[in-house]
Amino acid sequence: MMKKTLTVISIIAVAAVAAGTLMLLASWSLGTAGAVSLGRDGLRVTHSDVVSTLSMREIEGVTSLKVDAVSADVTCIPAQDFGFEIRTYAGEPAWRLEDGVLLVDELRHDTGIFNFSLPWRDTDDAGTYIKIYYPQGSALDVLSITNVSGDIKFPGLDGAVREAVFATSDGDIDVSSLKADALTLRTVSGHIQTRGARAARTTLDTSSGEVALADFSGALDAQTVSGDIEISAADIAFQITSASGDVDVAAETLSGRISAVSGNVGVAAAPREGDLSYSVRTVSGAIVADGRRFSRFAQSAQGGPYDLDIDTTSGNVLLTCEATPG
Repeated sequence: MMKKTLTVISIIAVAAVAAGTLMLLASWSLGTAGAVSLGRDGLRVTHSDVVSTLSMREIEGVTSLKVDAVSADVTCIPAQDFGFEIRTYAGEPAWRLEDGVLLVDELRHDTGIFNFSLPWRDTDDAGTYIKIYYPQGSALDVLSITNVSGDIKFPGLDGAVREAVFATSDGDIDVSSLKADALTLRTVSGHIQTRGARAARTTLDTSSGEVALADFSGALDAQTVSGDIEISAADIAFQITSASGDVDVAAETLSGRISAVSGNVGVAAAPREGDLSYSVRTVSGAIVADGRRFSRFAQSAQGGPYDLDIDTTSGNVLLTCEATPG
């Protein structure tokens, strides 16, 4: 009799929990009307069970900017003052200013035990966004924007940055006109594109994302698995490692090393003074250097050190060097 009673109680308890869970999920998926309030210092907040927006303008005393996003595209917009505007689905955005560091976060919905999105619920991430407003003439200590699936777009900064970081998982990165002591560009499958980046040290890491660095200048340490890397520069020193991604570099002045497995390598140098010394080695790839074809090994001269060192396993190498008028 006791066992039957316990069994009945257990069934009722499980049914009650299941019913409560269904009601909770149903109410969450339907959402409720949002409440809008205008707070101090122009802070505007909109909350609902589905959509949250947060905005703030005229933020003073900013010396560093850090943005942490998940799926919202991050767009930086030149303005008179620092500020931001966030719209997220099933999340609670947040911000704070600490010791001159402006932190802007896109936080996803968290139900504790249950942390997932309902398949029938409208959570189109195309409607989420983060807009960052900043004075274009600012000088920043740290500029860090990270994302998972959303894109990052930074249109440029006239002032200098000590350390700049742009990172995504599969979101694209688009950066223009940036001067930094240290620049980090990192993605898994997203594309990376820069125009006019100047950095004493640039670290670039991608798995399958395509990379295009235009009008680049500085020292570059780049790694790719299958993504292609294309670089145009006036003056560049580099260390580039690739598995199957192709590497193409065009520059007036260059020096460094390229190591590839099956990826093809193309280098076009146009030095204003002197000749480019090089050493090229491959196991089974073809080599064309200065219009001449080589089987496995090519050198501009005996001995070293060399301005350019290229090493591949099966990737082909095309090297052209044509001096330009000084």
